[in-house]
Amino acid sequence: MFLIYGRHKARIKKYTINDQACKDCRIFDIEVKVYREFYHLFYIPFCPVGDKTVSARCKNCGEPFRSDSFLSHYKEISKTPFYYFSLPILFTALIILLTVTNQNKQKEKLAFVLDPKAGDVYTIRNDENNKTTYYFLKLNSIKGDTLIMYHGALEYNGFVSEMNDRDYFVKEEELFLTKKQLKTMLDRMEINNVERDN
Repeated sequence: MFLIYGRHKARIKKYTINDQACKDCRIFDIEVKVYREFYHLFYIPFCPVGDKTVSARCKNCGEPFRSDSFLSHYKEISKTPFYYFSLPILFTALIILLTVTNQNKQKEKLAFVLDPKAGDVYTIRNDENNKTTYYFLKLNSIKGDTLIMYHGALEYNGFVSEMNDRDYFVKEEELFLTKKQLKTMLDRMEINNVERDN
């Protein structure tokens, strides 16, 4: 993949000052520019680096305006725009989004397990003999506290989110679980996901 990144210097603020006179031409028209270096990725700034620098010139004659206290004042009051921190902002937003999404998914999964419905499909994680496999269970019907399930025909060696085209539910072999057993499976983190057709 072609990656464009690097370090760049850009102007973050510009001021026109009319209360200071140029020492050469005596015109009250000083232009102040404040710069900041930043790292960029695909030319999108993501992290400021180093200190701010300030330059001041007379707009009339172009003579530099040299006053340490004057330049320090504009260096201090010039804030780096927030988008210069875009990578940390995006990264934080992504973490928050993933956290909220996961919390909502866990709440939904808990609600589905506590109130099972016929047709629910469970992705089950099975840890045995230092090996993790996954398979699917489908809730066929509910009789009182008993859940009558169909087992998927295939077991998967890695994480899965949907059934393989060759997989199907074996209706000839029913599996019986209680609602309490299903909740225990959830508590043990054996239920990876629950899908329900709304």
